[in-house]
Amino acid sequence: MLTINFYFHCFFLFSGSLIFFISKNKSLRVATTSFIDKGINVVKEVVDTPIYFVSQQLSSVNELFNTYSENENLRQQISESETKEKEYQILLEENKELRSALEIKDSFLGLSVLTGKVVMRSPVAWLDNVTVDIGKNDGVFEQMFLVSNGGLAGKVDKVNKETTDVSLITNLSSTDGIPVKIKTNKDDAFGVLTDYDVKENLLIISQLNTREAIASGDDVFTSGLDGQSPSDISVGKVKMIDDKEPLNIKIYVVPTVDFSHLSYVSLIGE
Repeated sequence: MLTINFYFHCFFLFSGSLIFFISKNKSLRVATTSFIDKGINVVKEVVDTPIYFVSQQLSSVNELFNTYSENENLRQQISESETKEKEYQILLEENKELRSALEIKDSFLGLSVLTGKVVMRSPVAWLDNVTVDIGKNDGVFEQMFLVSNGGLAGKVDKVNKETTDVSLITNLSSTDGIPVKIKTNKDDAFGVLTDYDVKENLLIISQLNTREAIASGDDVFTSGLDGQSPSDISVGKVKMIDDKEPLNIKIYVVPTVDFSHLSYVSLIGE
């Protein structure tokens, strides 16, 4: 039997002869080199392709994580910015209300003007009443009006030692109404603020002494004709007149006060 050494020597001799023959033949040498290079390139491409694919996928995943992290940072920055903007707007509104309270004191000299802050307002009865953090110990008494940003907002309902409950003018059905006057281009017209249209956000004046000369845009103020409440507090502006029933004429008024936000307020009384 032929031994392994015999085959090895034969292979060695064949390989050596082949190499010698190729080295002596230039064209064959070039063809062989080209063939080997192509083979190496094919092998390299086969090996590099999955490596490149995996590399690209890893790069995409890494980019995705970076984008996610960046988006989270941006969301946080936007949230912080929005929070600061809301806080800034609240401070601006409170500043406006405090300045208005100071102006009210100057506008109603001779009257009792007390400044407080709304500390309780039920979401269920948002347009019914509020509680202010000043009371009998601070000089609050009944028949005082609640004023916000220069406009009539409510009427004192109950005075406690340290707080006061106020019925808003959007809840006049629980009171006897508030006497008001309408500044026309002629004489003043008088009536009573008796109701509120929730859907249209309009106050309603009835029990008028006259219909003549009242027009849209006329200013409305408290009249003080009940002998107990202060006069000349802004109520709003006439928007429209309902005179379909001559014996029950109604004047619809855009309120001066924005009831969506009541913070620092004033209580005014004679």
